[in-house]
Amino acid sequence: MCGRIIINRGDLELETPSEFESYFGFLPVLYEESYKELHLDSCLCQCDIDKSLRDRNIEFKKQCMDYYVGELELLDLDAEPF
Repeated sequence: MCGRIIINRGDLELETPSEFESYFGFLPVLYEESYKELHLDSCLCQCDIDKSLRDRNIEFKKQCMDYYVGELELLDLDAEPF
């Protein structure tokens, strides 16, 4: 299963670099040690999401391979999945 970015506890889910760019306005950082080029319509596994969000000071929480952005104060990652 590939990672995804979940916006506002599920209002939107980003699963490709193209969706990432459309939402955030910039492309995610490529794992250059593993990939030669960014494939915009492939999964986010080719991207360093941690670095991409941290470099732009975007707060997030992570659980397994999912990244949560927005409404973090309402997010309880210990609870059952919503």
